[in-house]
Amino acid sequence: KLQFLYLIGIGAATGGPTPHTMPTEGGGGSRSSAVRNFHIPAYHRNQGVLAPLAAEEKWRILEKAISQIFLQMPGKLSFQSLYTEVYHLMHHQYEERLQMGLKTSLTSHVMTMKGAVMKASDTAFLETLIDTWKKYKESVSMVRDVFMYYEKYCGVNGTKVNTLGVELFGHYLLKNPDVAKRIKRLTNDVIQRERTDSDPTGQYLVKDITNMMCDVSVDGVYEPLLEAHFLSASREFCEAEASKLFAASTSPQYITAVFKRIEMEQQRVERSLSPTTLPKIKKVIKDKMLVEYITPLLEKEDTGAVPALKNWNLDHLALLYQAVHLIGQTDLLLGIITRFLLEDGSRFIQEREMNESPVQLVDGILKRRELYDALLDQACSCTVEKVGTMLPKRQRDKSFEKEIRQSFVLVVNKNNRFAEYLSTAIDAKLRKRGVTDDECDIYFDKIIILYQCLQDKDVFERYFKQHLAKRLLLSKQVGEDGERLFISKLKAESGHHFTTKIEGMFNDMANSQENMNAYKLYCQNNGTSTTPELSVQVLTTGFWPLTKPATDIPLPPALEAPKKLFHNYYFSKHTGRRLTWLTSTGNADVKYIIGNRKYEMNVHVLQAIILLVFNTRDEITLQHLLEATEIPLTELKRQVLSLTMLTKNYGRILLKSCAQSKAMNGDTVISINSGFSSKHCKFKVSSVVLKETEEQAKATRGAVGEDRKWQIDAIIVRIMKSRKVMEHRCLLLEVAKLASVFTPSPDDVKKRIESLLEREYIERSSESRSTYVYLA
Repeated sequence: KLQFLYLIGIGAATGGPTPHTMPTEGGGGSRSSAVRNFHIPAYHRNQGVLAPLAAEEKWRILEKAISQIFLQMPGKLSFQSLYTEVYHLMHHQYEERLQMGLKTSLTSHVMTMKGAVMKASDTAFLETLIDTWKKYKESVSMVRDVFMYYEKYCGVNGTKVNTLGVELFGHYLLKNPDVAKRIKRLTNDVIQRERTDSDPTGQYLVKDITNMMCDVSVDGVYEPLLEAHFLSASREFCEAEASKLFAASTSPQYITAVFKRIEMEQQRVERSLSPTTLPKIKKVIKDKMLVEYITPLLEKEDTGAVPALKNWNLDHLALLYQAVHLIGQTDLLLGIITRFLLEDGSRFIQEREMNESPVQLVDGILKRRELYDALLDQACSCTVEKVGTMLPKRQRDKSFEKEIRQSFVLVVNKNNRFAEYLSTAIDAKLRKRGVTDDECDIYFDKIIILYQCLQDKDVFERYFKQHLAKRLLLSKQVGEDGERLFISKLKAESGHHFTTKIEGMFNDMANSQENMNAYKLYCQNNGTSTTPELSVQVLTTGFWPLTKPATDIPLPPALEAPKKLFHNYYFSKHTGRRLTWLTSTGNADVKYIIGNRKYEMNVHVLQAIILLVFNTRDEITLQHLLEATEIPLTELKRQVLSLTMLTKNYGRILLKSCAQSKAMNGDTVISINSGFSSKHCKFKVSSVVLKETEEQAKATRGAVGEDRKWQIDAIIVRIMKSRKVMEHRCLLLEVAKLASVFTPSPDDVKKRIESLLEREYIERSSESRSTYVYLA
């Protein structure tokens, strides 16, 4: 390709370009002689009018030059002169002639090339086509250099010369039926040889063909001519390969072969085809080799899902999961797994010899839980990209995790005495000597998982309190650390209300109440104000799972005064003790007055410290707030964010300058929300292995049953008091929702309804016997 540079000066007298002197072949020639010998054409002398015949003469010069370019003989051409000819034709408004002539000339040369390509043999056809395309692109690029002025100011209906050349090549050569047929057949032969014989010869020819077609048009040439035929041939190939593999392979072998086929086709696309073909060829493989065979693969007699579960072959199950996950049919495998786990677990937990040993039963269930976790982690999980790192991460399939956990819950509750056995196992662990704290921590974590699955948590509570009372009264426990550890875990799982009675066995709450009564009397005797009112719970460190904060947060003067007053009182009564103030675990009732509106909100102590700062100012930066409160920055941001959150019950208490972002810096301005509103005037701001006799078991369950009666009665009355009128079926559903520590049966609820009818708490509606009316 010749590169040329030229300068054009538009002369006022001639109206055309004046070329600079070009050196002659003999190496001589001066600027003065060149200008003296420069010939001014007749049309310049005739006031710049270019006659049609002269225009045709110029076009023939250009056409001849185009032919020489396509014949690969541009060396004798003067691109400066050719450019000038194009300029003259454009200057005298012959752009339509240029447009028509250029298109006709390019079309003619494309047709000539087509004939030459078709004469090539099959072995040389693809190479000839690629070579022809390369030469054609080079020639069109030279033609564009000649028509640069035309392209700049006119173009071909808005189309560039290169684009026109590519479109003509695709239309008259590549889309020609004979040429297209040979391309399809020969490229398919190359791909099939590579698939069957591992012969890579020709793969780069296919890549060059792909690049050529994509350069012309992806959707107009590549997809209909090459990709469509490739996908059609791949369907036939996959059908034949799947049939052969399924008959001769086990399920794991078949799935492994399918994954290998996907990998090979992916490499083929990356090496020889367009990236847009990758998802399409993957879909072909999945449809023909997995979707049509997935059910027989899962149900194969010796290598299907059930044999893998019986042998607990997690590698086999992982392959099956990957297959169903790939085609979006995980429900097929999930149904098989959940049915097997439920049947197998039910057989295990109902075995009579296992029921005779509660500890052995609980240990067996714990081992099964570990197996279920291994199944989820190793077989029913997929690799995902972890945000912010290049390392992949294994993530459990949420649907499998939910269903397998539900199966485990059903298995645990198959035995009616499992709540008793669980408490017995805990009692045995706490009585056993030589158990370290770490071992207890790990074991109790597992026990809490079983406790979460219990439907009769009230039964467990009763048995646990019985075993705990015996250990405390008889001093059978090895140490209090184990007791405190499990009670803290139980409290974290079920809430403070569930462990209130258990903690009451240690008398801390009673002692705290006595302390507060004595504190108030102390303030009255000393004439000291108790405003704001302070309530302190003094907890024995050995009984409570609380830790001292890393740094002490100073209280504002309004809170520091009652704190010091209680401090003086306590040490006037007790010596040799130490009080550790855990301000981060407390709460406060704060009155919030906005205009004529008054609210009372229960907030975290740190939130109260933050809010008290705004008694003297309307806004403050985060940095100044940090200096005023001395709350650690991370905790300060968390508490400020809690106060600036919008909830369904109340609006934002505080406002921050970056309202749309959770990120805050030292310059973030925090201010009071003067437009605050709430639905409520008061609201809370959020941030033992002794075998039991049958008679004892009956007595315990009888006591639990009596407790349940009153709980069900209270739930029904509360619901009816709120709803006034309710239908029987809806009442059953509401009772089931509100019963948190046990699952009442419909028969039990029905009996309690009858009891309430007899005691005239409710009555049947006169319009329908299945509808109840509350009696005030």
